[in-house]
Amino acid sequence: MKLVKKITLWFFTSILVIVLLAIIFRNEIVIKIMSMEKSAQMKKPISMLELPTLDDSTYNALAEDFNKYACDPFEYIISEFNDHDIIFLGENHRIRHDLLFLHELIPVLYENGIRNMGFEFALEKDSLLIKEVINNKDSFNQEKANQILFNLIPYWGYKEYVDVFRSAWELNRNLPDTAEKFMIYGIMHDYDFSQMKTRSDEYNDEVMLKVRKGVADPEGFMANSIINTFVENNRKALIYCGIHHAFTGYKGHGNRVGVIVKDKIGDKTMTIALHYPWSGKKGFSDKSVYPVNGYIDAFIREHKSKEFAFGININNTSFGNLIDTTSYYNKGDYMKLSSFCDGYIYLNSFSKAKGVTVQKDFINRSNFKYAKSQLPNPELREGIFRFMGPRALNQIAGMDADIEYRFRHLY
Repeated sequence: MKLVKKITLWFFTSILVIVLLAIIFRNEIVIKIMSMEKSAQMKKPISMLELPTLDDSTYNALAEDFNKYACDPFEYIISEFNDHDIIFLGENHRIRHDLLFLHELIPVLYENGIRNMGFEFALEKDSLLIKEVINNKDSFNQEKANQILFNLIPYWGYKEYVDVFRSAWELNRNLPDTAEKFMIYGIMHDYDFSQMKTRSDEYNDEVMLKVRKGVADPEGFMANSIINTFVENNRKALIYCGIHHAFTGYKGHGNRVGVIVKDKIGDKTMTIALHYPWSGKKGFSDKSVYPVNGYIDAFIREHKSKEFAFGININNTSFGNLIDTTSYYNKGDYMKLSSFCDGYIYLNSFSKAKGVTVQKDFINRSNFKYAKSQLPNPELREGIFRFMGPRALNQIAGMDADIEYRFRHLY
């Protein structure tokens, strides 16, 4: 009988210890599982998506226009402000070299008389907070800069996005007190993802209206923010945003921010697309493909080196005539690049691309309760991550920024 009691006591004590260890080390366990899954994914064999072979006539036409019109990406953007007041520079999100380019672009804009920028990755209502951060002569307030991104969404705490404010701060602190300062304005509306109870709520207009805190037309909101802040005040501005908001001519996804602004100011606005993989025919869940069937990547590898960076206006050039038949953007037999954007910037090959950096402790013990409530995936939020702490939540942002994994099939 005593032996049975000892065994029973040992059994329940062991179970209690296991439960306590699971609670104490729950974040480490989840992070380890995520890391193992990522490692396993990277080790899986893949088939590289081959680049096309350019025929002589295509190559020669591209080479002639490239040698005549292509230039340094910074120089290119500045040249377009000669004829445009609002320029949309569209990114695909979380690609590190795109943000590093933007950091260097800010002082170049200022030197050439462009003193304003619209930024998708900050709320419109936080523009005064941005001004406070980038105009502080004494020091860069990292905590407040982080708060700007956290207010947008807690899972966007990437260092390179926050450092956009640091670049503006470094510029402004070295200007004379009487000089006009460079200003960044948020153009995004607020969110509350805790209103989503199931994944299907994404397709429920009533629920999504609550998620957007009453904003019925998010594209219109952003467009009006740009019009009211810059157009109505005769300010030239660069608008840095996701490419799908930046379209001024392409209407495959409906009237986007750029289209609405173009309806207001006509050809005084334009879209410049940063080089990124396009979604495959089936949409955003499909394996990505090279833009315009890979002709740009194939040309650069043959004409220059794959690290060569350039900007070019693709209208009325052979670049604009490059066609796409393999991506989600093509809604017919084919689509010309000139239908997609007005200018194009190539910074690096996909094989060289890296993701942005998750800031350590961006989500921390003081804010992780709210951060958990803002997970856009309700099942994940109310499931295992209901019991997770800050480190595991930060890991989610890191998974989303795994560019090397997402681009691993591209040259």
